[in-house]
Amino acid sequence: MESITIKCLEKDPNLRYDTAKALAEDLDRFLNGDPILARKTTFIYHIYKKIKKNKVVYLTALIAFLIVLTFSLMWINEKITYRKKAKIMQKFGEEIKEIESINRFPHLKINIMNQNFYILMGLYWEKFIRKN
Repeated sequence: MESITIKCLEKDPNLRYDTAKALAEDLDRFLNGDPILARKTTFIYHIYKKIKKNKVVYLTALIAFLIVLTFSLMWINEKITYRKKAKIMQKFGEEIKEIESINRFPHLKINIMNQNFYILMGLYWEKFIRKN
């Protein structure tokens, strides 16, 4: 019954019953226990009506939300970029320390180079020669 009443009281003529006969038929269906044509309004319809009634308020709120969202995403992006740069700088610092230690002890430089050569040769052996 509530759905029928709400449909009768709608402001928009397209949403009301077309004729009094259509209303009478829906009331007969209700009284006979048959399914009625009038349906309860949905949540989305209620939101649409509120937005339509208060356009300026909702538009302002939407713009404010988009501004906050934009600045939040920019801040997150900056934080991620900062962390990536910090990792790169840390790695660079470690490499500089390694280079400085090699330059302090030149007699170890040859030993380290030989070690790297043997490691590379071992990898070569494992990948290519051993497979065949």
